[in-house]
Formats: sequence, structure tokens, C-alpha cells
Amino acid sequence: MSGLQNIPVSASAGSGSQLLGGLSTVQRTPSNAVASHYNVRPVIDIYATRKDGTSAEWPPTSARSYRDTAHDVPNGASVALRGQVTTMTDAYQQLFAGLAFAIVLIYLLIVVNFQSWLDPFVIVMALPSALAGIVWMLFATGRRSPVPALTGAIMCMVSPPQTAFW
Repeated sequence: MSGLQNIPVSASAGSGSQLLGGLSTVQRTPSNAVASHYNVRPVIDIYATRKDGTSAEWPPTSARSYRDTAHDVPNGASVALRGQVTTMTDAYQQLFAGLAFAIVLIYLLIVVNFQSWLDPFVIVMALPSALAGIVWMLFATGRRSPVPALTGAIMCMVSPPQTAFW
């Protein structure tokens, strides 16, 4: 510390030099080894994983409990979930929107081919039973809604109209 305080500091105009200890106070203070920032604000990152070592699930129940603690933080602080949970939530929302879009699109396609509004409605009303079978098998196998099951559900929406055309 004394070596730092004895460093000579001079102005660019060439005037006499002074010691750094005479211009400032030099002292040791604790600080973080790594400073993390998110959107220019300093953050404290807390990394968490599931106890059983399995991958993330839908819906993210454990992540919601962390979000519930947002009212316990002091003023000026906030709780934000980032990482795999937000990516997975966005992906599932897009898959559910794709499923709804597939149902509407297939219905309209069958309407054009059958030239009727009622016959395609009868065909599309068979699709909830197929979705119930998908949900039942997910329950029987003990899984939540994985991506392959939702992709299969979208394919299930497409296959009944194809068989109706032949």
C-alpha cells in the first residue's frame, strides 16, 4: 500500500509531480471477483438445477416458486428468471400456438375440398379424442408435455384430413 501511495503523479503541463497518496486516499476494500451485468444493471446470478438431476419440465413448477419470492426482495431489487426456463417457456408457447394454427388451417383446407362447413366440422371434432389419447399416454408414462408429443399432436391434426381426402 505504501508503494501505491508513493507513486509520483504529474500533470501534462510539466508542472511538479505529487505523490498519489497526497491526491487521493488509497485503501483496501472487498469487492466481487466477477461483476455481472444484465441490461446495464448489476446483478447477482444464482445458478440452480433440479435435485434429481433430470432435465427441465413443463410447466416449470420449481421456477414459479422463485418468481413468487419477488415480493420479498428489497426496494430497487427484482427477481428475474433467465436461461433454460425462459427458452423452454417460449418454445412451448410457440408449439401450442402452432397446434391451434394447425387445427384452424386443416379445418379451412377441408372446407375448401368438401365445399361444406359442416362435414369438416365433424372431422375436426374427432381430433379432441386423439389429443385425449396423447394426454393419457403422457400420464401413463409419467411424462409432462415433451416437445415430441406436441409435434406428434400437430401431425395428428394433419393426418385425419389426409385420410379423408382419399
